[in-house]
Amino acid sequence: MLKDNINDYKNQILNIAIIILAIFIASKIYNNQAKEVLVLNEKKDVEARKNIVLEEIKKSENKIDAYKSFINDKQLSAVVNKLNEIAKQLPINILSIKPSGEQEFPLYIKYPFSMKIETNNYHMVGELLSLLESNPIIFHAEAVAMYPEELRMGKKIGKIIAEIKVDTFILKD
Repeated sequence: MLKDNINDYKNQILNIAIIILAIFIASKIYNNQAKEVLVLNEKKDVEARKNIVLEEIKKSENKIDAYKSFINDKQLSAVVNKLNEIAKQLPINILSIKPSGEQEFPLYIKYPFSMKIETNNYHMVGELLSLLESNPIIFHAEAVAMYPEELRMGKKIGKIIAEIKVDTFILKD
């Protein structure tokens, strides 16, 4: 009788064993795939962070290009006119503005100018320097020399002569 019962349930036991084996194999496959999904999600997150950094770099490059075009957008004759325009905002007399030879450096070209002005006090020289260095056209006052105007016919005139060396720059590509 026990033998008959086992024979009756033999197919069912075999089917249950196959189902348990299939569930075990499916579980292993699922766990491996879940691990792969986690690894892929981590890689995706890393790539997303890289993309954010690359976008920031691209924005920075665009800003640099905009600044370069802004800095380089100048004609040298316009620079002389701008120097003249800035100086005319103050009570000073421009005696001369002379461009010097360009000086080439690895990253930029420097265009120096010599200005000679006449004013009643040295504060105006400081105002001029402040206006030059705060101008959108990038000017750099490299050197300033001030001395009193020479005596004329034995009288002291009271004017100050200032010689200012001003540079502007153009960036190389």
